[in-house]
Amino acid sequence: GLYHLERSLKGQLITGPEQAAVLDSAIHHFKAAIALDPGWSAPHPRISTAYRLRTLHLTEDTAAEYDRRAKAEALRGIELDETDAEAHASLASVLLGREQDWAGAERAIRRSLELDPYARALTAAAFMTAAGRHDEAIPLWRKAEARYPLSEQLKSWAVMAYACAGLHDEAIARARQLTDRMTRSGRTGVPGDSTWLLTFLAYEHSMKGEHAEAIAAAEGLVARGAEPESRVALAFVYARAGRRDEARVLTERLEGEASSRGGPWRPAQLYAALGDTQRALDMVEATTKERRPEVNFRCGITYRVLAHEPRMRELIRSFGFPSSD
Repeated sequence: GLYHLERSLKGQLITGPEQAAVLDSAIHHFKAAIALDPGWSAPHPRISTAYRLRTLHLTEDTAAEYDRRAKAEALRGIELDETDAEAHASLASVLLGREQDWAGAERAIRRSLELDPYARALTAAAFMTAAGRHDEAIPLWRKAEARYPLSEQLKSWAVMAYACAGLHDEAIARARQLTDRMTRSGRTGVPGDSTWLLTFLAYEHSMKGEHAEAIAAAEGLVARGAEPESRVALAFVYARAGRRDEARVLTERLEGEASSRGGPWRPAQLYAALGDTQRALDMVEATTKERRPEVNFRCGITYRVLAHEPRMRELIRSFGFPSSD
């Protein structure tokens, strides 16, 4: 079970159907272990983690059921052994995910760290980053990387965490290292691939005021394909670099394409870069009325370009995010 569960963390990123199959194998073996020894706590937090990861490949209704199972398994692990650090960390993941119970998740995380500072450093690091507690998060990311030094998935998460903490130079350096690694391997189409990282680099250089580097990254991204997200990034960096006429022309084309496709068109960060702040905030508000923001919302480019706006701060407070002041 552990072998299958940790495969996607220890080396090359596993995604899609392959990841689903690996997780199903992990669940199968953990269930077998529980059947052999129902009183042993260890399999329960691991199967909880597998259930949580498995939700990435499920419909909303089925994912909710798997989250319910994940919570039950984590609680069962604690019931069997209150000193099981993995069980507390697994519970924290469930509470932070669908429920967004920040207070409950923090209690579980801190109990896990008391019991074993290294057992689930990754879970703790992710929580602290999402909560805006970067002084605590960064040392935990380093512990997690020490445990999984070859993990591409962890490296991609850490890139965002360092940017979120305002450590722009380190975030950019790490993104470039991972981009080079993914490019050399020839692997594309996964969340940690060089396309995602080029998007990150475009935004990060722009936020740092390095406009030439931002434009180079965004133009390289568009050269790979004409997906709307790539062109949004290019228009964004053009606008912030003072090339607003080019940004507006590109934006008008994107608006026309979006209108012909139907559905929502809400690249709030682009309109913020163009100076249309109220329209950008309207887009954020409309999106959050449809679905609750992800726990990592404050690490995203949309929040970062609008964080100083009172409406954005009020929206964040309304969803119960911890204060990052």
